[in-house]
Amino acid sequence: MLNEENIKQGLGGFCGVVLSSLGIGLGDVEAIVSIICSIVGLLITITFAVIIPVVKKIIAAKKNDGKIDLDEAADIVETLEQGLKDAKSDIDKTKKK
Repeated sequence: MLNEENIKQGLGGFCGVVLSSLGIGLGDVEAIVSIICSIVGLLITITFAVIIPVVKKIIAAKKNDGKIDLDEAADIVETLEQGLKDAKSDIDKTKKK
């Protein structure tokens, strides 16, 4: 028989299932947000540690005489290597957390 007590129990059970589903769903959303934040952080690190310094060196080298000579190319490569080392250390710090 369907009475008021059965309806309350049914609604309580339904609410429990909904809350459990939301909890599982929020856990998935949290994991996805964490992955997205990690990827964005990686892109920002690569941009600021590698791309921007190398582009600045290339622009400065071309400003002087319109072309990049051997010494300027070596300086650009050193800047690239240093940027990659910095990015790697930042990534390693993130992995340790």
